[in-house]
Amino acid sequence: MISILESGDKISLHDAGGRTFYFKISRLIDSGASVRCYKAKRRDKSGILRQVKVKGAAVENYLRSYALLRDAMLENEAIKSFIPSIEIYYDADEQPYVWSDEPELVTFEKLCVDFQKNPQPDAAYNLVLALNAIKYLTQCVCELHNLRLIHRDIKPSNFGFVRRGDEILTQTVSLFDVDSICSVFAEPHIRVFTPGFSELGSRADNLSDIYSIGATLFAALIGKPYDDRDFDDIKNLVDDCPIVSNVIGLYVRLRALIVKILRGCLDDRERRYQSCEELLIDINAALDYAVPSELQTRINSGEHLVWTDVRRFLETHRRKDFGACLQYHLYETPLYRWRQNESGALNVLIIGSDDRAQTFRRRRVVKRRRR
Repeated sequence: MISILESGDKISLHDAGGRTFYFKISRLIDSGASVRCYKAKRRDKSGILRQVKVKGAAVENYLRSYALLRDAMLENEAIKSFIPSIEIYYDADEQPYVWSDEPELVTFEKLCVDFQKNPQPDAAYNLVLALNAIKYLTQCVCELHNLRLIHRDIKPSNFGFVRRGDEILTQTVSLFDVDSICSVFAEPHIRVFTPGFSELGSRADNLSDIYSIGATLFAALIGKPYDDRDFDDIKNLVDDCPIVSNVIGLYVRLRALIVKILRGCLDDRERRYQSCEELLIDINAALDYAVPSELQTRINSGEHLVWTDVRRFLETHRRKDFGACLQYHLYETPLYRWRQNESGALNVLIIGSDDRAQTFRRRRVVKRRRR
């Protein structure tokens, strides 16, 4: 029996070339039938250390996914943006361990729980965050499919994002649970099934991954795992879900497009999206409707934006930064409120010296002179 590692334990492992590496266990993350996952450190880097529990021929089967991914990363650099680098080590008994460098992540499953906790005040932010998360997840799966690989077990607990303070960096999506990945040509497929996220009764392939992406979006919006009996009621479920219904001024076509995306992922195979590229077209269109046009232009130009809750951000930074303090004050007490009970002119003190502040000041001066 392979012993459980405790917090603070230090172990030495070696690679296939015989070089020794030292790891310090921080904590046990989770334990499954084939592997235990630990948060650990190697030198100064944090990551995930997977202790393989199976023995004999089962070891080769378990490591096959990681071997496929290592070869895929040599063929396609883009996949490294979505899946952490993978290294395999062995203990003194030649029992394998799988190491991947990755920072502390917040799982999409945790975000889905948060969506349901604060459905009203954060609805617009949550909706954009959910759509962005699914966009980057789909891009990741798209890269796998282009390498003739399939995941087979996509669900909210299997991928996550870097959190920076209160900000969720959706472009840092990490598909960290990858031991279900196999070649699309593999025969026979070992059945991987998670109720509410896996397609019933079909051979695992690209279309079954697309089904799981749709089921993951469904769970994020509706707040429960998908059941095939929900298909005919998708429109009503989307109309009534708080993350959509509580958004003030929601663009009318966005609701219909979300319904189209869900149905396009979860429909019968002949009517389903036939590729992740096709699915991404509609996800990006949904984001065009969900995100103000000025911000979308900046995204299309290649600028990376971070979606954050304004109030939380300003509350976090107002004691550290004078500019954030002023922004917080204006956010809490907008200037228009002073005009509601006043009939005279509104005097505004402009503080700042960057380009936009100076442009705004010049425009105001010109208007005043013309009067």
